[in-house]
Amino acid sequence: MAAVFADRYEQPVPFIAYTLAILISLSRIYHNEHFASDVFGGAVLGFTLGKVLSWRHNDENRRWTVLPFAPNGRGGLGLTFTYAF
Repeated sequence: MAAVFADRYEQPVPFIAYTLAILISLSRIYHNEHFASDVFGGAVLGFTLGKVLSWRHNDENRRWTVLPFAPNGRGGLGLTFTYAF
């Protein structure tokens, strides 16, 4: 969430969002709810996904489409990828 807010809003929102994310992460370690490696991995994953989603929803990048696909009566799931040029 912090990465998305940082991309969409002007200061001081990014500073506040990242500060809250860091404080929450440190509190998870302090209260022995997670290992530091768990928190670091979650931060990397969350930052990466937030940046990708923010990039994906930028109007300039709407050429790519990824949608879920469920065939009728056959079971299973899949994804469909389309690119408009």
